[in-house]
Amino acid sequence: MTKTNLTKKTKKAKKTKPPVADPEGMNQARAEWARAAVDAFRAETRLDDGDGMDTAIGDLLANLAHLCDAEGLDFDHLLSRAMGHYVAETTANEGKNGEEVDGPQFDRINVREEN
Repeated sequence: MTKTNLTKKTKKAKKTKPPVADPEGMNQARAEWARAAVDAFRAETRLDDGDGMDTAIGDLLANLAHLCDAEGLDFDHLLSRAMGHYVAETTANEGKNGEEVDGPQFDRINVREEN
């Protein structure tokens, strides 16, 4: 499979993911708060529109790890705690319209890449 075909299939797969549970009805607000933080980071670091959201988020996470080092905080612990919050915020048996959802996205994606 060519890289172009793989990219098209990957983009298509992203659009067809099952819905993520939103038991508190807060997922959109949480995403918007995070987008505001990423947008501020992009402006501060002068990332342009050619740099995708994935690049900006990856760079921000790396810089947060540097900040944790400078402040004497455990980045792995904080990332694990954040994932726990996300799981708690996205775990339910059904979505708003009564459709079945399979719970947190972390069950469907590989959060950490193993080398």
